[in-house]
Amino acid sequence: MGKPDAMKLYWNLTNECNLKCRYCYYNSGLESRVPCCNLPKDYKEVIKDISKNFYEIVFAGGEPLLNPKIFELIKFLKINHLKVSLLTNGVLLNEDVCRKLIQLKVDNIAISLNSLDIKVNDYLRGKTSQVLAGIKNILSLRPKSMNIEIMQTITRKNISSIKSMIKFCKQNNIDLWLGPVEINHRTKALAELSLKHLSHVELLELEEVMKMWAKSSKDSVLLDYVSNCLAIIKNERPKKIHCPMGTKNFVLDPNGNLYPCFLRKDILLGNVYNQKIKKLLSSPKLKQQQKNLQKGLCVRLGCICMTISNSYHPKHFI
Repeated sequence: MGKPDAMKLYWNLTNECNLKCRYCYYNSGLESRVPCCNLPKDYKEVIKDISKNFYEIVFAGGEPLLNPKIFELIKFLKINHLKVSLLTNGVLLNEDVCRKLIQLKVDNIAISLNSLDIKVNDYLRGKTSQVLAGIKNILSLRPKSMNIEIMQTITRKNISSIKSMIKFCKQNNIDLWLGPVEINHRTKALAELSLKHLSHVELLELEEVMKMWAKSSKDSVLLDYVSNCLAIIKNERPKKIHCPMGTKNFVLDPNGNLYPCFLRKDILLGNVYNQKIKKLLSSPKLKQQQKNLQKGLCVRLGCICMTISNSYHPKHFI
């Protein structure tokens, strides 16, 4: 029996990062950062096991390009016929790195950018000039087979930046993904970024631009996604939620621990460095939780980017 085409593994290669985004899970205290980018000596055997169970690997972090093994990993993944995607902050996308990624035939590159306005993006993330230079590099070199995406995290400070980002992406044949920010409300300094504190006027503006984005994509499913996002912001229960985490998508941390979701560290399935993945995916613990995960009963703003209505299809997500 072949592996399901939709099975996707988000591989967090490292928790280390070269940016200090204000709302980051690690910097705001939602998650604890334990710097690590270790791989077992027999990691090629692990990749062979991964290739038997997954169709696509999405490298994430931290900043995955900080892991010195990433190019070696990509090469071996492609030898094993896996689709490879990269979630990066774009700081390290110099010409040499871009050429390596292209040579290795990486399928998708998603770059985090919250605004084309340098002051706004610097305030939220930092090093905007380097990120914009990285985007320029990959756009000038990319082959037709490579998909490029901008991941724009929406906060109260950059709602007005969405329209220009839609236009920029359309002009440069880039996909755009809008993800509402999850704020650690225990950190008072972050309150100014929270979408839960929007005024009525701000909420109307956000609704307008998010619907504009969904319609510009010509993908009707995104209108459901926008409705779900707005519902959570208004403290309402989103409708017809279907979440692929723990069913089609899984998360691997830098230490080899496998989880059903980025935010469900309470459900540890086991470690791929010392157990076979097939066994971990059939664990009773996962089976007990899958129905609740599919229904998105634990949904919050921090994971709505992985969540969609019942018309969800894996192609909608990098």
